[in-house]
Amino acid sequence: MKATLLLLAYENVPRVDLSVLDDGYRGVILVGKNQQPPTAVKRKESAHRFVSVDFQKIEGSGKNA
Repeated sequence: MKATLLLLAYENVPRVDLSVLDDGYRGVILVGKNQQPPTAVKRKESAHRFVSVDFQKIEGSGKNA
């Protein structure tokens, strides 16, 4: 089965709920140079929401970096 890839810029969309996506989706959240991934990723009670999501640190910062 092919997965649909969803790309998000964390600087432009800091709050998004990806838990509603089914197994047909994979998410990549691009995290800016001066940002950290959300703390919810590290908490046991909320980490399950990020099973289908990867965080990619980028060198740039600012809108559309």
